[in-house]
Amino acid sequence: MINTAFNQGELGQVLIDRLDKAAQCSEPGPGVTRLFCSQAHRQVLPLISRWMEQAGLTPQLDAAGNLVGRCPKAQAGKKLSLWAPIKIQ
Repeated sequence: MINTAFNQGELGQVLIDRLDKAAQCSEPGPGVTRLFCSQAHRQVLPLISRWMEQAGLTPQLDAAGNLVGRCPKAQAGKKLSLWAPIKIQ
């Protein structure tokens, strides 16, 4: 596991770097277009899965194609949606 403890200045840069990296998984054209179950969507899943693992989550792809990050230490029944179709529980 990679150390994910960042100071305040580093955290902002890490966030920007990760957003830029994820934005590379996009359909051609202006902006970022990543339609559900598209090639761009399939390309970004391993990247986000790795970030979930680095944060101590267990990533799983559910039957509907949603990437879900589960925290084994979390209280049962508590959920946090990061963004659709990628969720953290």
